[in-house]
Amino acid sequence: MKTIAYVDGFNLYSGLMDKRYKIPGDLSSRPLRKYLWLKLDEFILSFLPKSHHLEEIKYFTAPIRGNPQKQYRQEAYLKALGTLDHLTVIQGKHIPIGSGFSEKQTDVLMALHMYSDALTMGHDALVLVTGDSDQVPTLNWIRTIGKGIALHVVFPPFRVSKDLITVADHTYRTKWKRLRQFQFSDPVIGDGFSVPKPIEWS
Repeated sequence: MKTIAYVDGFNLYSGLMDKRYKIPGDLSSRPLRKYLWLKLDEFILSFLPKSHHLEEIKYFTAPIRGNPQKQYRQEAYLKALGTLDHLTVIQGKHIPIGSGFSEKQTDVLMALHMYSDALTMGHDALVLVTGDSDQVPTLNWIRTIGKGIALHVVFPPFRVSKDLITVADHTYRTKWKRLRQFQFSDPVIGDGFSVPKPIEWS
């Protein structure tokens, strides 16, 4: 089955940084942080039947502003993702809000890409990696197209949405052992470059 995946980068990141997640024997405050070096293609395919062929991944995020250390880590991960076949990074932006920054445009961009691709690309299945219920209308609109596209949703840790469960054909929850299994090498070797895993994620 021809399959395309859409990843809500900040929703996934927030789930992996959630302090509520507990790993037996791990006393760190954010035990999943060490798994942020996630190899998305293998991770996504691990949830799906072997009949699925992942033709493209679209990763939605926004450039970090106002924090050079976070910016460095984000850029390192995006460089690692760039070594994956058929992965595209689609960026919104951060705008100043009070003393910080707020992510804008990524949810809308994701919705537009999903709906447009469903109309034009001819794939059989869609995988959405998020726990954001804002994408419920998008999935409902894709159903109205009438192409019978199978809708899969992978929930990041502590990001389960009951509303998404009601509109998806299949939903999956992310556990730490699966995250551990699908990590990039350290360093990632690309075409003429080498990028190490950020030390804060070790």
